[in-house]
Amino acid sequence: MMELLTDPTYLTVIIGVTVLGAVCGTLGTLAVLRRSALVGDTLAHAALPGIAGAALLTGTTALPVLLVGAAVTGLLALTLSDIARRMARVESSAALGTSLSVFFGIGVVLLGVVQQQQGGTAGLERFLFGQAAALLPAHILLTAGVGAAAILVLWRADFAIRTATFDRTFAETVGLTTSRIDLLVTGLLAAGVVVGLSTVGVVLVSALLVAPPVAALQYTRKYGHTYLLAALFGGLIGAVGSAASLLIPGAPTGPIVVLLAVAWVAISMGIRSALTRTQGRQPA
Repeated sequence: MMELLTDPTYLTVIIGVTVLGAVCGTLGTLAVLRRSALVGDTLAHAALPGIAGAALLTGTTALPVLLVGAAVTGLLALTLSDIARRMARVESSAALGTSLSVFFGIGVVLLGVVQQQQGGTAGLERFLFGQAAALLPAHILLTAGVGAAAILVLWRADFAIRTATFDRTFAETVGLTTSRIDLLVTGLLAAGVVVGLSTVGVVLVSALLVAPPVAALQYTRKYGHTYLLAALFGGLIGAVGSAASLLIPGAPTGPIVVLLAVAWVAISMGIRSALTRTQGRQPA
């Protein structure tokens, strides 16, 4: 156990996943409160063709290049799903689910092309399920920087985001452009997805976005408190999950963290249910 606190490599992993959990918890609260959790899932899965495509076009697997590609295809998938929703008049969830599946399929095909051309996937397979062991201090700084920038944006645009989230009619009445606010929120979610790709992967990062705020909502319904609790839960889940994966030989960090997050959601729901029953039995 002491080795986790003294070995620089282990510390880098634990700190990195902790910071990522806090950032994802904060940004994921936006998606959960706006009832658009599937947006994060679509962004994550649609990032795969961008990663593989960037590697094919540039011939490099440098992380900044791959993350730019991931952001481009993720946002493209959301744009196309929105066009399909308006033109075909289908529900948003159906359009997002279709876009998610198509882009993820394209990404798998492109990974096969990379394998044929370069004799392997050039390390791109780590973006499927993550590879926390490959975290570097630069990755932690990137994640922390994204988190700090996101918190600043949330603080400056608090009234606009909150109003558009809970009362879009009132938001438009007071002169707010809800489409621009939606674009801002999408950009924040895309940032959270992109910084988490190399750590927990495209398959699992959406769970890290959704689970902490869902758990937080079991304890509070206050807007600001939900953000704080989601960030706290996300950080703690990242710290405990990464430490557990380092202690268990061969255990992958990403899946362990996500399983722990889902378990905490289940426990939180049980605690809320127990408290509700207890309060219901108290005399008026």
